[in-house]
Amino acid sequence: MELAGIGFFLEVAIVGAGATVWFFLATLSIAGYRWINPELFDAEGLLLLVLPIAFILGIIVDELGDSLAGKFKGPIRKRELGEARAKKMISLRREAYLSAYDKQALDYARRRLRIARGWIVNSLALVVTLNTFIWFQLPGSSSRAPLALWGSVGALLLALGSYLATRSLLTSECHILKGISESASAGIPPRTDSTEGST
Repeated sequence: MELAGIGFFLEVAIVGAGATVWFFLATLSIAGYRWINPELFDAEGLLLLVLPIAFILGIIVDELGDSLAGKFKGPIRKRELGEARAKKMISLRREAYLSAYDKQALDYARRRLRIARGWIVNSLALVVTLNTFIWFQLPGSSSRAPLALWGSVGALLLALGSYLATRSLLTSECHILKGISESASAGIPPRTDSTEGST
């Protein structure tokens, strides 16, 4: 398997792992949990059941995260590059000028970006499904409020961290593209080494 394929699989797995949690909570919120018999599942059978679900959910959440990040992707590009230059940067990615090093830097930045934006969706979905499960399925009214409160706070903090990381990574992507554009304008030949430079 090529490195790009491995990277894509890992991205989907990381995002899908979080999506599986809120999907499982959503299922239990609707169907309840008393029908589950742990003796019917072994570790291998459970893994074979969860992996395809996680992979499919990871792809779906990635698409949702892309749509969500698109709401502030344009303003960040215009702020960092200017409107005219932002359009040029988008087309620059497809030009032959990009060296293997440039492509590697962009791919690495975008892999982290896809994970961060996917976890914005996961965290927000977790807030909804966790509270639904706690208030509609868990017995004991006295223990529901603390669980809902601290669970929601933790998920919202994760959503905030993912949002800030997404904005930061979008800005970093703009800086990479800006550097490539300036090198191309100055006639500097593209880098050919594959080692990461200092940041």
